Amino acid sequence: MDMHTCKKLISEMVYEDDVRQPPDNLRRGQFKAGWEDATVRDKIYTENTLKKLTWHNLGYRLGKKFGDKHIDEINEIFDCFASYYY
Repeated sequence: MDMHTCKKLISEMVYEDDVRQPPDNLRRGQFKAGWEDATVRDKIYTENTLKKLTWHNLGYRLGKKFGDKHIDEINEIFDCFASYYY
């Protein structure tokens, strides 16, 4: 995934506020947890939860879109969005 794709995906998402903090390993874990909420645990996030863009629900949104991925792929996708964050 490249920066252009990250930018396009973010622009297609519906949210009111981007409240993500600078990316770090804690947020990488949150991103992965959100992805697994979508793909492993089949959780459904409420509209209210998705009003704010967080690393956790960014992972959830992308997990819903792209499905189950190997952890290395999830980390690469996080790294792309982390680079785009700056």
